Amino acid sequence: MKRYIVCLLLMATLLSGVAFASPQQDFIDSIAPASQRILPGYGLWPSVMIAQACQESGYGQSYLATHGQNIFGRKCNHDPCMQILTPEYRNGVRVMEVQSFQIYESMDEAIHDYAQRFFHKWASGQPVYNMDASTPFTFIDSVATTYAGDPIYAWKVKSLIYEYDLQKYDQKN
Repeated sequence: MKRYIVCLLLMATLLSGVAFASPQQDFIDSIAPASQRILPGYGLWPSVMIAQACQESGYGQSYLATHGQNIFGRKCNHDPCMQILTPEYRNGVRVMEVQSFQIYESMDEAIHDYAQRFFHKWASGQPVYNMDASTPFTFIDSVATTYAGDPIYAWKVKSLIYEYDLQKYDQKN
């Protein structure tokens, strides 16, 4: 019995300094390097993109993410696409609809498309959406009022930024 207790104490001591990764943190760790590499060139915040990807893809576990590398719920605007039943908000009411979603070859392609299609300033110098990107939080407020249909979308994304300390990814290494 003494050996058993000693072994348990030894294991507890050894494991006390070990942080175990969660599936959510694994997903964040998988997309953080690409977001840090790609998004600053567009003047965008990796923390917001990572939180949006977590929210939109269920931490990379949604059918759309696992079968189409679409981690943002990006609707289709060119082939290839896939049809999926999805919740949408119509006049503040959540309804289920079949929508066409973009398929990507890689997560990098999805992140580039996220930046270019939604938030990048085109050749005209005008952004696709008029969004304040001065801080991650003003940016997500702008996204929520201009782009998102979910009435509590900004709150959900901000909560993820806080919960996983995602602002650390906004800093240059």
